[in-house]
This record gives sequence, C-alpha cells and structure tokens, in this order.
Amino acid sequence: MLPVANKYVYSIDVRLENNKNGICLGTFDKENDFFEIEKIYEVTKEIKLKPLSIETKILDCPIPADYNTEDIVGMEDYFKYGVLRNRK
Repeated sequence: MLPVANKYVYSIDVRLENNKNGICLGTFDKENDFFEIEKIYEVTKEIKLKPLSIETKILDCPIPADYNTEDIVGMEDYFKYGVLRNRK
C-alpha cells in the first residue's frame, strides 16, 4: 500500500524507461494543468512498489487519478508533467 498525504496526487499506469511500469506521486497545479512529480515507484512483477531515483526517465505519465474524470474531458491534450521544478 502506498500512503499518500492529502497534498499529493498520484498517476498510475506510468511508462518508465527499460520497459518498467510505475506510479508517480506529486502535486498538481490546477492553474497551469501541471503535475510536478516528486516520487517515482516501479510496480514490480510481484505487484510491490519499489522506489526509483527521481532521475528515472518517464516515457508517459497519464493525468493524476484525482483529475481523470469525465468532468475534465480533453485535458490529456494539454496536460503537462515534470520532475521537481524541471518542467517538460
């Protein structure tokens, strides 16, 4: 289980380098539709979470789960993400 503090949101089904899948944890800036990633976890074959370096290359990061609703249709077209003030 991944404990998530109230100020954080998470994105699941994240594609990482070396054919890894994971979860990203961070904060979401609603004004700029920007997900600032602070922690990266690999989901292992044993379905356990393994912390990874914040330098791990992220190939695709979906909209955080809390914002992936029918109310926000089309956000995926302009949604952005990055790692700790190193915005993509």
